[in-house]
Amino acid sequence: MSFWKGRVFRVRQARNLVPTLLGRAIFIGFSVQIILGILWAFFAMPGFRSFQDSFFYLEVSDTLVWDEYTGILYPLLLRFLRGGCSFLPFSYTLVLYLLQLGAGFLAAAFLMESMWGAKGFWKIWGALVVLTVPVALLCHLSVLPLSPAGSCLMVQLSCLCRIARRNP
Repeated sequence: MSFWKGRVFRVRQARNLVPTLLGRAIFIGFSVQIILGILWAFFAMPGFRSFQDSFFYLEVSDTLVWDEYTGILYPLLLRFLRGGCSFLPFSYTLVLYLLQLGAGFLAAAFLMESMWGAKGFWKIWGALVVLTVPVALLCHLSVLPLSPAGSCLMVQLSCLCRIARRNP
Protein backbone atom coordinates (compact mmCIF):
# COMPACT_ATOMS: atom_id res chain seq x y z
CA MET A 1 0.00 0.00 0.00
CA SER A 2 2.82 2.41 0.73
CA PHE A 3 4.10 1.85 -2.83
CA TRP A 4 0.90 3.34 -4.35
CA LYS A 5 0.64 6.09 -1.78
CA GLY A 6 3.94 7.62 -2.91
CA ARG A 7 2.98 7.33 -6.59
CA VAL A 8 -0.37 9.05 -6.11
CA PHE A 9 1.36 11.94 -4.32
CA ARG A 10 3.79 12.35 -7.24
CA VAL A 11 0.94 12.36 -9.78
CA ARG A 12 -0.81 15.11 -7.83
CA GLN A 13 2.41 17.10 -7.73
CA ALA A 14 2.86 16.66 -11.48
CA ARG A 15 -0.74 17.69 -12.11
CA ASN A 16 -0.09 20.95 -10.27
CA LEU A 17 3.30 21.42 -11.88
CA VAL A 18 2.20 21.13 -15.54
CA PRO A 19 0.02 24.29 -15.63
CA THR A 20 2.75 26.22 -13.83
CA LEU A 21 5.42 25.15 -16.31
CA LEU A 22 3.10 25.78 -19.26
CA GLY A 23 2.28 29.28 -17.99
CA ARG A 24 5.96 30.10 -17.57
CA ALA A 25 6.78 28.80 -21.06
CA ILE A 26 4.00 30.95 -22.55
CA PHE A 27 5.21 33.99 -20.60
CA ILE A 28 8.78 33.48 -21.83
CA GLY A 29 7.65 32.91 -25.42
CA PHE A 30 5.51 36.05 -25.52
CA SER A 31 8.28 38.04 -23.83
CA VAL A 32 10.68 36.97 -26.58
CA GLN A 33 8.05 38.04 -29.14
CA ILE A 34 7.83 41.47 -27.47
CA ILE A 35 11.62 41.94 -27.50
CA LEU A 36 11.99 40.84 -31.13
CA GLY A 37 9.02 42.99 -32.17
CA ILE A 38 10.45 46.08 -30.49
CA LEU A 39 13.82 45.48 -32.13
CA TRP A 40 12.25 44.98 -35.55
CA ALA A 41 10.10 48.11 -35.13
CA PHE A 42 13.14 50.16 -34.13
CA PHE A 43 15.10 49.16 -37.22
CA ALA A 44 12.09 49.24 -39.58
CA MET A 45 10.80 52.62 -38.39
CA PRO A 46 12.74 54.83 -40.86
CA GLY A 47 11.74 52.73 -43.87
CA PHE A 48 8.77 52.94 -46.19
CA ARG A 49 7.01 49.70 -47.05
CA SER A 50 5.94 50.06 -50.65
CA PHE A 51 2.55 48.44 -50.91
CA GLN A 52 0.42 49.33 -53.89
CA ASP A 53 -2.29 50.71 -51.60
CA SER A 54 0.26 52.93 -49.85
CA PHE A 55 0.98 54.73 -53.10
CA PHE A 56 -2.75 54.95 -53.79
CA TYR A 57 -3.41 56.65 -50.44
CA LEU A 58 -0.52 59.04 -51.01
CA GLU A 59 -2.02 59.95 -54.39
CA VAL A 60 -5.46 60.45 -52.83
CA SER A 61 -3.90 62.68 -50.15
CA ASP A 62 -2.39 64.85 -52.92
CA THR A 63 -5.52 65.20 -55.02
CA LEU A 64 -8.23 64.69 -52.37
CA VAL A 65 -10.30 62.86 -54.95
CA TRP A 66 -11.82 59.77 -53.37
CA ASP A 67 -14.70 57.37 -53.82
CA GLU A 68 -17.09 55.65 -51.44
CA TYR A 69 -14.59 52.84 -50.77
CA THR A 70 -11.54 54.97 -49.98
CA GLY A 71 -12.83 57.34 -47.35
CA ILE A 72 -11.31 60.71 -46.61
CA LEU A 73 -10.03 60.64 -43.02
CA TYR A 74 -6.82 58.69 -43.64
CA PRO A 75 -5.84 60.70 -46.76
CA LEU A 76 -6.52 63.91 -44.81
CA LEU A 77 -4.27 62.69 -42.00
CA LEU A 78 -1.56 61.92 -44.55
CA ARG A 79 -1.92 65.34 -46.13
CA PHE A 80 -1.74 67.05 -42.75
CA LEU A 81 1.35 65.08 -41.72
CA ARG A 82 3.10 65.60 -45.06
CA GLY A 83 2.52 69.34 -44.85
CA GLY A 84 3.38 69.65 -41.18
CA CYS A 85 6.52 67.53 -41.32
CA SER A 86 7.92 69.26 -44.40
CA PHE A 87 9.54 71.81 -42.06
CA LEU A 88 10.93 69.18 -39.69
CA PRO A 89 14.17 67.21 -40.06
CA PHE A 90 12.40 63.84 -40.06
CA SER A 91 9.93 62.15 -42.36
CA TYR A 92 6.16 62.24 -42.03
CA THR A 93 6.17 58.44 -42.04
CA LEU A 94 8.00 58.40 -38.69
CA VAL A 95 5.27 60.54 -37.10
CA LEU A 96 2.56 58.45 -38.77
CA TYR A 97 4.11 55.20 -37.54
CA LEU A 98 4.42 56.56 -34.00
CA LEU A 99 0.78 57.71 -34.06
CA GLN A 100 -0.39 54.33 -35.34
CA LEU A 101 1.73 52.44 -32.78
CA GLY A 102 0.46 54.67 -29.97
CA ALA A 103 -3.17 54.22 -30.96
CA GLY A 104 -2.66 50.46 -31.31
CA PHE A 105 -1.01 50.24 -27.89
CA LEU A 106 -3.78 52.22 -26.17
CA ALA A 107 -6.47 50.15 -27.87
CA ALA A 108 -4.74 46.89 -26.91
CA ALA A 109 -4.32 48.08 -23.29
CA PHE A 110 -8.02 48.95 -23.19
CA LEU A 111 -8.80 45.48 -24.56
CA MET A 112 -6.64 43.78 -21.91
CA GLU A 113 -8.37 45.70 -19.16
CA SER A 114 -11.84 45.05 -20.56
CA MET A 115 -11.41 41.34 -21.24
CA TRP A 116 -9.42 40.17 -18.23
CA GLY A 117 -9.36 43.13 -15.87
CA ALA A 118 -5.59 43.38 -16.29
CA LYS A 119 -3.88 46.15 -14.34
CA GLY A 120 -0.35 47.48 -14.13
CA PHE A 121 2.36 45.22 -15.51
CA TRP A 122 -0.02 42.64 -16.99
CA LYS A 123 -1.98 45.31 -18.84
CA ILE A 124 1.19 46.74 -20.42
CA TRP A 125 2.64 43.28 -21.10
CA GLY A 126 -0.61 42.05 -22.71
CA ALA A 127 -0.87 45.19 -24.84
CA LEU A 128 2.70 44.70 -26.03
CA VAL A 129 1.94 41.06 -26.89
CA VAL A 130 -1.00 42.15 -29.04
CA LEU A 131 0.94 45.04 -30.57
CA THR A 132 3.99 42.95 -31.54
CA VAL A 133 2.15 40.22 -33.41
CA PRO A 134 4.16 40.35 -36.66
CA VAL A 135 1.25 41.06 -39.01
CA ALA A 136 -0.17 43.74 -36.69
CA LEU A 137 3.25 45.35 -36.32
CA LEU A 138 3.65 45.41 -40.10
CA CYS A 139 0.28 47.15 -40.42
CA HIS A 140 1.24 49.73 -37.79
CA LEU A 141 4.50 50.45 -39.62
CA SER A 142 2.92 50.93 -43.05
CA VAL A 143 1.10 53.76 -44.77
CA LEU A 144 -2.21 51.91 -44.74
CA PRO A 145 -5.54 52.53 -42.97
CA LEU A 146 -5.42 48.96 -41.61
CA SER A 147 -3.75 50.15 -38.41
CA PRO A 148 -6.43 52.69 -37.41
CA ALA A 149 -9.11 50.20 -38.45
CA GLY A 150 -7.55 47.50 -36.25
CA SER A 151 -7.29 49.91 -33.33
CA CYS A 152 -10.95 50.86 -33.73
CA LEU A 153 -11.88 47.18 -33.85
CA MET A 154 -10.06 46.54 -30.57
CA VAL A 155 -11.85 49.48 -28.93
CA GLN A 156 -15.19 48.15 -30.18
CA LEU A 157 -14.40 44.67 -28.83
CA SER A 158 -13.43 46.25 -25.51
CA CYS A 159 -16.72 48.10 -25.31
CA LEU A 160 -18.59 44.91 -26.18
CA CYS A 161 -16.75 43.06 -23.37
CA ARG A 162 -17.65 45.79 -20.89
CA ILE A 163 -21.31 45.69 -21.94
CA ALA A 164 -21.35 41.89 -21.67
CA ARG A 165 -19.90 42.07 -18.15
CA ARG A 166 -22.60 44.46 -16.96
CA ASN A 167 -25.53 42.53 -18.46
CA PRO A 168 -25.30 38.83 -17.59
